[in-house]
Amino acid sequence: MSWHISVFRREVAEIVEGMSSESEKESYLENYQDLPAFTERELEVIKKHLERREYVSEGGNRYHHQTQAGATALLSPHSLEFMGKGDGIMEITLTALEFASSFVVPKDMFSVYDPQDDRWNS
Repeated sequence: MSWHISVFRREVAEIVEGMSSESEKESYLENYQDLPAFTERELEVIKKHLERREYVSEGGNRYHHQTQAGATALLSPHSLEFMGKGDGIMEITLTALEFASSFVVPKDMFSVYDPQDDRWNS
């Protein structure tokens, strides 16, 4: 079993929630070039939090968790995509949800989308 969770800029959730049809929502999220890009500040926050959570860069924009096999992340200009398998599912879920928590990152900076549950956390 594998799991996938996405982190976007806060306004992506607001845009998607304003759409009326599921196909419109899916199309918007799948066309990454249409999504607002992270700012330099947001990218700094993301990288710092990944480091705090023990994700290390594999070079470029790919990350893996130092001690939790099956937990990886891919950072693009428009999203942070977590992928988890086995025990890595819990790790990616916790890390991703922290991006929606004002205890860990600045308030209202990010939204987290779990496509398996079709649920947003902001």
